[in-house]
Amino acid sequence: MLIDRIDAGSRSRVLTLELPALDPGLGAATISCVFGATSQRLIAVNVIWLAVGKASQTQETLLINAAAKPLSPLQGLSPTLSL
Repeated sequence: MLIDRIDAGSRSRVLTLELPALDPGLGAATISCVFGATSQRLIAVNVIWLAVGKASQTQETLLINAAAKPLSPLQGLSPTLSL
């Protein structure tokens, strides 16, 4: 499901995509793209993985490595919002 909202505090647009699964997660995930209020340029990408129950050490390591990995395909780009 895609959710489009304006943050009340910063007035930034936030597009949130809820997914049933996203590698290397253990279950559902949420990706939020935050666009600046005036520039309408992408300023942040947040990924949240939801794990039900206790993750194994291997699963924890996979999640930590994925979270620490830079989004190299996005570096240097200045995408703007155009809906």
